[in-house]
Amino acid sequence: MDNTTIILVGGLGAAISWGISDYLAAHSAKKVGPTLASAVVNILAALVFILIYFVFFRDKFPTNISGLAYSVAAGVVLALGAFAFFR
Repeated sequence: MDNTTIILVGGLGAAISWGISDYLAAHSAKKVGPTLASAVVNILAALVFILIYFVFFRDKFPTNISGLAYSVAAGVVLALGAFAFFR
């Protein structure tokens, strides 16, 4: 596959996944409450992403501490945004 096809398939996959995820998250928040739903979604997403990272990208662990700090900050902001979304 060429780069354009990879980009299109990746973008379409992301859009479909986020759409389904938001739909399921809305139902979850109504059933168990926004705080628990947000916590479960974020914890499971982090665990799955860590697994994917170490299976496919373990040789590319960042040595730049400021880049890692930006990633941690982005994760915190994303978790707060998810909580606000669920709320």
